[in-house]
Amino acid sequence: MNQELQSHSITRDCTVREAIDQMNQNRVGILIVVDPEGILLGTVTDGDVRRAILRSISLSSSLEEIMCRHPLTVSPASTPSDVLQVMEEHRLHHIPVLDDDNRVVDLLHIGDFLGSPRHFSTAVIMVGGQGKRLHPITQSIPKSMVVVAERPALEHVIDQVISAGIEQVYLSVNHMADVIEDHFGDGEDVGVKIKYIREEEALGTGGSLRLLPQMPSGPFLVMNGDVLTTADLAQLFTFHTAHRSMMTIAAAE
Repeated sequence: MNQELQSHSITRDCTVREAIDQMNQNRVGILIVVDPEGILLGTVTDGDVRRAILRSISLSSSLEEIMCRHPLTVSPASTPSDVLQVMEEHRLHHIPVLDDDNRVVDLLHIGDFLGSPRHFSTAVIMVGGQGKRLHPITQSIPKSMVVVAERPALEHVIDQVISAGIEQVYLSVNHMADVIEDHFGDGEDVGVKIKYIREEEALGTGGSLRLLPQMPSGPFLVMNGDVLTTADLAQLFTFHTAHRSMMTIAAAE
């Protein structure tokens, strides 16, 4: 197993927290769970982690509680067209390649076949709301800083963004902006570059995009900093690029 593949591999006795840390480091959004011989036992994605958090599973729990034990795989003999068909049919962003002994020999990314960027270039996260519906809690802290599962909600959102491979984040701040800026700073401590868009007055959802110093060169993500979702941002990017869309909106029924 080569060094790059090792960075995407983890053992089943590791904890959910350790998986989050490793995903934040490799910025791929998936880990391959293997035994000491490199045989595939399952996979864990950032979506699996978010669903676990929403189910109140402890971050100290074993990966066995949340991993997918029977992921789709392909063989080294699979043609690029066959691999792409499987990934598009099942909305996969990555797929492991196994040899005849079920050992992992590669991890394929859909961008390898689409000839496109692998992830959103930038994320703009809206955190300027006053959170009046959460009074009295939000009279002393911004809504996006309300603690959920032992951490501010915005930390979970930023973890999700990092797992999707995004390296540049803009936080659009207004109400209690200093609380957010003091907590996250330039993002060095959380592993991502953070800059701030300061709204002198509330500009509404998306209004602060006009304040970006320059528009990102590739597809970029806009989301709210107080929404915890199981949406797979990597799959959202894949869907967006595969359909060559001008804009893609993720919504729930």
